[in-house]
Amino acid sequence: NPTEEELSNLNGICQYGRTPYVIFANPDLGIEGPEDLASRYASGELSQFGGSLGAANHVAMIELRNQGDVEWEDWIVYDGSGPTIQAVASGEVPAGVATDAAAAGAADEGTIDMILALPTDGSGVFPDLATTADAGWTDVDFAGQIFRTASCAPDTPDERVQTLADAYEAAVNSDEVQEWSEETGNEVLFRGPEETQQSLEDAFT
Repeated sequence: NPTEEELSNLNGICQYGRTPYVIFANPDLGIEGPEDLASRYASGELSQFGGSLGAANHVAMIELRNQGDVEWEDWIVYDGSGPTIQAVASGEVPAGVATDAAAAGAADEGTIDMILALPTDGSGVFPDLATTADAGWTDVDFAGQIFRTASCAPDTPDERVQTLADAYEAAVNSDEVQEWSEETGNEVLFRGPEETQQSLEDAFT
């Protein structure tokens, strides 16, 4: 397995997609938005929150707890978005956090209630969903979404990096990928090598 030092030395090619995290709750609780969710945790009515261990969504929720936005007590660990969604839908935990694309099916079926999108610029899958900015919560954009990134070995020549970046840009802008994005709500974007490299350095910082 690569070390953090080895990963931090990678050469950024591009970023080609964005996947926001969203908060959702069991429908039987009748939670009406972020303020209601926060008040129930603050009062002690709710204490458990479901999500992945050590992933970006966990980091974001720790920051929200530290700032007093959602005062959960017990982080219940699930192996990814699917199991977290299933646990909330079944009532095993009252609320959880997962990717917006993963939550779409359960939200459509009504087995979870959508509460909030962690990024301040919202979710493409749930464009009408309240955001941390709408709720007046702490900005957790640094961990509230996943940016899909392509990287290569640190000694890769600049011209090869640019060739790869150009290929990704053409793919992202293709009709097929744009149509897939519109149909599924999975957001695609393109940021070139320089911007990607800065983003990687910021992430490690």
